Amino acid sequence: MSIPSKGNLRLVGETTMNGGVFGRVSIIGDSRLIGRTQCDSFSCTGNSQVEGELAAGSMKVIGELIVEGDLKAHTAKLTGEIRVQGSSQGDRLNVTGGMFHVEGNCEYEQILVRGMIVAKGLLSADRIDLRLFGGSTASEIGGGHILVKQSKAMSLKKLFVSHDFGTLRAGTIEGDVIELEHTIADVVRGNRVTIGPGCEIGRVEYRDDLRLSKKAKAAKQVRID
Repeated sequence: MSIPSKGNLRLVGETTMNGGVFGRVSIIGDSRLIGRTQCDSFSCTGNSQVEGELAAGSMKVIGELIVEGDLKAHTAKLTGEIRVQGSSQGDRLNVTGGMFHVEGNCEYEQILVRGMIVAKGLLSADRIDLRLFGGSTASEIGGGHILVKQSKAMSLKKLFVSHDFGTLRAGTIEGDVIELEHTIADVVRGNRVTIGPGCEIGRVEYRDDLRLSKKAKAAKQVRID
């Protein structure tokens, strides 16, 4: 018996539709999907809201997206303001020039951010690369290689403003290789740790190597087995 193919969904303008299972979902304008939505690809240019879980093979968003549930995507390329009221997981998350806000955990194989990120739960990936433009927060951060820097645009902006816009605030940061700048954290724990300019760390625990900038503060430094 043949399996029916999934239909595509294309929404233009101001539209409200029920969710469901689709091949491609394409949104241009201001749209709302009611219920869980699953698709092979999801693209949005404009504003969209999903009242439930959104699961996509690939995602591309330019504009504003609100997901009133979990977000699951193999690959997600996001520009604009994206808010997830549940958790988010997948293979690759790429945020460029916007903000990604997730109420729960954010777990991917690779996370690349050129903008802002707010994770109320755990921010986790094998590789985390944060080039911050604007204040960002995470309850906990865990990964293999964790890199945190200000974006070049943020560095230029600091020439004109004195606000602490490009700083990451976190509770615990734990990984194999950790390279931090402009980060405020309670605990940083890793094998090879670099604490660069603009950092304020309560406690640093390292196994192999610790490099501490003269422009950084670390209240306690402990070598562990």
